[in-house]
Formats: sequence, structure tokens, C-alpha cells
Amino acid sequence: MSDLTVRRATPEDRDMIRLVDARAYGITFEDEEKAVEPSVDVFDDPYGLVGTVDGKVVGASAAYALEVSVPGGTPIPASGVTSVAILPTHRRQGVMRALLTEQLQQMRADAMPVATLTASEATIYGRFGFGRIARSAKRTIHTARVEFRPEFKPVGCVRFVDVEEARVVFPGVHDRYRVGVPAMMKMPPRVWSRIFADYPDDRGGASDRVHVVHEIDGVVDACATYRVADRSTELGADHFVKVALAFGVDWHAELELWRFLTSLDLVRTVDAHRPVDDFLDWSLIDMRALDSRSITDHNWGRILDPIKVFEARGYPVDAIVTVGLIDDVFDDLTGSYRIVVDGGRATCERVDVEPDATANIADWASIFFGEVDPRALLAAGRLTGEAGLVKQFFATDRAPFNDVYY
Repeated sequence: MSDLTVRRATPEDRDMIRLVDARAYGITFEDEEKAVEPSVDVFDDPYGLVGTVDGKVVGASAAYALEVSVPGGTPIPASGVTSVAILPTHRRQGVMRALLTEQLQQMRADAMPVATLTASEATIYGRFGFGRIARSAKRTIHTARVEFRPEFKPVGCVRFVDVEEARVVFPGVHDRYRVGVPAMMKMPPRVWSRIFADYPDDRGGASDRVHVVHEIDGVVDACATYRVADRSTELGADHFVKVALAFGVDWHAELELWRFLTSLDLVRTVDAHRPVDDFLDWSLIDMRALDSRSITDHNWGRILDPIKVFEARGYPVDAIVTVGLIDDVFDDLTGSYRIVVDGGRATCERVDVEPDATANIADWASIFFGEVDPRALLAAGRLTGEAGLVKQFFATDRAPFNDVYY
């Protein structure tokens, strides 16, 4: 391969970026407005990069200015890496490594504390220091078996909203919801736009998107959007619902939505992505009304500024713990970091002492967000030192989850 050049994307790259995206992911853009989305994203973001060989674009990557929720703390800025695509003719020739390394270097120069992404494959991004920070459980709810426990008392009402009202209401409610969920991302404008645009080639034979809200005394506290698909036969009606989003400011509000979604006429099953510590089972008389079809990684995180990151979250115990980071990409981040927690809040500094536990920076991201028990990393040979101490120190009150695809 001729020399590779990595540079900032420009509007003149639009058509080639779209072609690279289509070839890399096997996409046929039937809707012209949708077709230009990846290109527009790259242009709008300061971390939009292309890799060129002999002046031809052979790879591209962008990143959005987002926020990610941390356990017990205030959400922190995050760069959400997206639209990573390499022409199949130029795979395994260093194009992705060059693009992502340059992106991460620019993010560090801008004092970004963390980068995140959703991955098409689980084996790609660990080499760049990304660790899994949230999983998603794909669940099927069999409506004929759904009966909510009598202790659950409905309050308020569910109503349909048109797309214009949804555009106004959904983002604000999601912002209130995401703060309490570790690894949850602030929904980027592009995602909201795509949800509400409802492109026909996104429907997969199902209906257009339907938007509903739950409210009490006129105040919306939960939102959902879904499609209905028809698989009826001569034996009778058989519809199923595919839930794209369902969220609420508290569990009771969200349960009100699920009562509605599982009571739709003619619907036999409801499919949704749920947290791995899903609370919905516990509101039903028959807990087997929900099947867990699969659990998969959903969000990945890369610590870029360990001091900012460790100081950002809340901690369940006051203690002093020194963590050892190994960074195979940025050597200057390798070392020991002492975290001092007083009153649940932390201060952090670099120190020259033996750490209580040592792991790769990717695994520290998983530990930080509460995605993994450090004792599992110890057993796998990925962590050395006091795994029990680390478990107690980084404990969270709920599993991380992310409902945002970006």
C-alpha cells in the first residue's frame, strides 16, 4: 500500500465517505436524506478524520461531543466515536489504527476525559484501550402470560403523541433518566433526528414509529417509541412489537409504559433491549413471561485522563486505594494513581508507589463503570493484587446500561 495520510475531513470528501461507509457495512442507501448522514456527521465534528492513499479516501472516523453518566456522580464529557469505516480493499493495513490513534491523541490534547463507542465487533477496540462498560439484554415478553402483581398500582395515564411533540418532550425526559444509569450516554442530536425522521428503509416491514408518553397531572415522566409488525397467518392475528426506546425518570413511571406496551390488542410478543439487572420481572406474577434471548456488549469506554475520571464518580466507602494502570497506546498514562475518598467524593494524584491492584486501562474502564467484578479479572489473569478491595471500592448500586446507538 502506498503511503497513508490521515487528515481532517472536508465537504469535498462527502461522496467518498458515503461510499466507504456503504462498502464497509454492506449498506444500500435508498433514501437520499439518510444517505448523506454519515458524511454530514463527520463534517460537523472536530474529530472527523479520513485516511487517504494516493489522494483517495479509504477510511473515515468521526466522534460526537457527548456526555456519559458515571456511578454516583455528575455526567462527564465524552467523545463518542462513530462511523468508523474502512474500504474492504484496505483492511488490515493499518488504516483504522492510524485513524483511531490520531483521534485519541486529539481528544487528549483537548483534555477530554473519556472516549466511548458502540462496537460492531467485540474484538476490535481493546487494542486501543477501550473496555466494555455496559451490556444489553435482548428480551422477549410473551403478552399472554403477563399479569402485573396486585401491589403495583397504576398512577397517571399513557397517551399517544405526534412526532412534533415527541421531538420536544423526549430529550428532556431522557436527560433526567440517564443521570442515574452508569454508562448511559446523552442522546446526540443525530440519533434523535434519525428516530423522528423514521426512514422507510429502517422499518424492516413493520409500521412507522409510534410515540407514547406517561404523565401525571400533565407532567411527562416516561416515554416510549415502538413499531408493530404483522406475522399473522390464516390461523389468526399475530402481531409483535419492537420497542426502540422505553425510559422513565423512575421505575414506577417506566412500569406504567410496560403495562401499556404489553396490553396492546393482537400483540403476542414484545421485543426490547433491557438492562442486565432488569426490574420488570419482579413486577409480574409469572416471571417467565420474559425470555432473555441474548446478552451482548453495548457500550465501550476508553479512559483518556485517569485523574479526571477517578475524581468524577461517587464511591460507596471512604478509603485510600492505589490503582496501577497499564496503557499500551499512551505510555505516559502507565503508572500508579492514588484515589482518596472522603465523604464519598474522591481526589486523585499520580504517585510512585506499588499499587493495590494493577490492570490494563481498558479493564479499569470496565471496573470504573461497574461492568465487571474485579475478582473475575483476577481469575482470568487480567488483574493482579487486591481484587476484593477493588470490588468494594468501585461498587455500584445498579448495573450499567446504555440505550443509545451512535
